[in-house]
Amino acid sequence: TGDGCILSGMARGFRDLLTLGLIDRLPRLIAVQAEGSNAIALALENECAVAAIKAHSVADSITVDLPRNGAMAVRDIKESGGRAIVVSDESILAAAHELASTTGIFVEPAAAASLAGLRACLHDGSCSRQESTVLLATGSGLKDIDSATHTVPGPIVVDRSLRSLEAAIQREQ
Repeated sequence: TGDGCILSGMARGFRDLLTLGLIDRLPRLIAVQAEGSNAIALALENECAVAAIKAHSVADSITVDLPRNGAMAVRDIKESGGRAIVVSDESILAAAHELASTTGIFVEPAAAASLAGLRACLHDGSCSRQESTVLLATGSGLKDIDSATHTVPGPIVVDRSLRSLEAAIQREQ
């Protein structure tokens, strides 16, 4: 969560679904913020208005000094019985690598924050493996190639021979 716009938009959509009788309860919303860009989490924790901070994070798409929709996001999180969780840049990059290597989904760091947040929630017990959980990952890894190159090893160099290829495959197994 950066500005809080997507989170509040989802909350509105869920309220509409509830009004139409298409769902029987509102889901709990959890905002995941990077350590260096956690204005919404601070507002929830301190029970105060969202205040500007000097934001910095590898997850640039969710890095904002003053969330434009922060007040609405705080309201929507509270109404849903949700919370905010703060994750490190290292855990965000690890989540991006995990998504790419286990699912083939290549996301930018901001999108990987949702998986880092789920891992943190499972670790602190605020989420359960028995719950149904949806992670929103909206940003393609092509938006931030530089971050991706920090989470994967370099290419394997193979000479133009079958013997070299076989040796490389053996080393990787």
